[in-house]
Amino acid sequence: MTNSKRFKVDLRKLVESNYHRADFNVNKVCTILSISRASIYRKTIYTCHCTPQEYIENIRLDKAASKIIANECLIKEIAVEVGYNDPKHFSKLFKQRFGMNPTKYKKTVVLFD
Repeated sequence: MTNSKRFKVDLRKLVESNYHRADFNVNKVCTILSISRASIYRKTIYTCHCTPQEYIENIRLDKAASKIIANECLIKEIAVEVGYNDPKHFSKLFKQRFGMNPTKYKKTVVLFD
């Protein structure tokens, strides 16, 4: 496995196991992987085509979308479960990623099921 692929696998595992923690951020990733911010930024842009923060947010929002589809709990509870303490901030990011707020997303998914 190339270094780039290894990095991507390691980063994915790390984010997948910590996305639910509100205090999990790029600084934590740097500390855990023993890598500088500049290096993690450069490697993430190269391997994942987004910034490290965007990568973490994308995983969190994808997990939230899955939970919304599964109708697991209230949207504000899902926000907390995927690492967002502020439901308004979560809704803003969700809308940026999926083009609609979480409530509308839930209604749209239910209509197509």
